[in-house]
Amino acid sequence: SDTGKVMGVLNWCTLPQRREQHILNFMYKVIRNQVPSYVSSIFEEFKNPATRRTSNTEVYQIPIRSTAQFIKSPIPNAISLWNKLPKPLLEYALKFSLPSFKKESNKHFLPKRIISSTSLINLTRSQEITLNRARVDLFLKARLFAHQFTFIDSAHCSCGKPETLKHLFFKCPLCQINRHALMEEVNNNFYNKISQLTNMDDKLNFLLYGDEALSLAELSKLLIIVSNFLHDNKT
Repeated sequence: SDTGKVMGVLNWCTLPQRREQHILNFMYKVIRNQVPSYVSSIFEEFKNPATRRTSNTEVYQIPIRSTAQFIKSPIPNAISLWNKLPKPLLEYALKFSLPSFKKESNKHFLPKRIISSTSLINLTRSQEITLNRARVDLFLKARLFAHQFTFIDSAHCSCGKPETLKHLFFKCPLCQINRHALMEEVNNNFYNKISQLTNMDDKLNFLLYGDEALSLAELSKLLIIVSNFLHDNKT
């Protein structure tokens, strides 16, 4: 399974993102003069010499003629990450405390949180496991085959076609009866949402994650329907 997918399902930042967050928290302290003098003196070398500062002026700048190796070193890298932040977030840093900045910057790394975290909705433990395995690509035997599980001898569906979630939800002839029942129930309860989706990717995303416009009760209903379909068609 892709580590990023697992982190996404849990609404956690990836390890590289968390490293960046720590660096940005450090830069916040530098900008707000909350670091020891020996640290601030290092950054003085990179201070923007502009005498008249505007809202678009960067406090610190990396020299134009810098090698890639230099830019990747700790101080220039920290300055570069800070300067790449959206302007509203930079302005926010000048007005609010570090805890507030941390909370706000988290939205930058997780702009769209998964509202359908299985811990928040009314699923049994079995349904929760089934759904999360599908979300992180560990539900189908094709994925287990890719990871060289010894008890899996083929990456194909029982119907002979390559096994994917799209195939399971929309194409597999062996699941036709269950799929018809699934889509009938989804259409009966969520027609206004599902009817607006025109491609398989969007439909699959809706079935696995729901939609932010749904209430928790509606979300629970949808994901219970989907997890039951997955359980009944487990390969």
